[in-house]
Amino acid sequence: KLDKNNLPIDDGCEKFSKRYKYTQDKRNLLIERSDDSRVVTNYSYLPNTNVISSKITSFDGDIKKRIFYEYDNDYILIKEIEDDGKALDKTNLNEISFRKIKYIHPISNGAFIGFSDSIEEKYLDLQTKEEKLIKKQKYSYSNAGKVIKKDVFGSDDKYAYSISYEYDPR
Repeated sequence: KLDKNNLPIDDGCEKFSKRYKYTQDKRNLLIERSDDSRVVTNYSYLPNTNVISSKITSFDGDIKKRIFYEYDNDYILIKEIEDDGKALDKTNLNEISFRKIKYIHPISNGAFIGFSDSIEEKYLDLQTKEEKLIKKQKYSYSNAGKVIKKDVFGSDDKYAYSISYEYDPR
């Protein structure tokens, strides 16, 4: 059943709410998302920008997932870190059970500056504190800037296979 504003009538059976908080400035950036399941996601941004620097997800006040973003001087994403740490500081590795690191290597010259040249996915070996390669992908682009080939390399950094892409003309 709906009320006169076409909103569901609270009949006591079920409901689920989502709440959003935004910065109180001209940028109006999302800083918190929460819902009735007690999951809260907090967002932070590089100073004086709308460029996200972290996304922290908690349940009942305990941090469950952290994602940190790093950029080059042109604000092109070059690194993404995801783990299950319990602190807001990304260098704090206490209580983590995994850490994935993604390095995005942008093209630095030519027609497609900023496009991904390659992406390396790694994990942090918690015993040695060394990053270990999971896989690497190297991209080739058409003259129109569309991915036409992706070369995939394994954890040994040796070529494994390629995926080719074709596009219908528009």
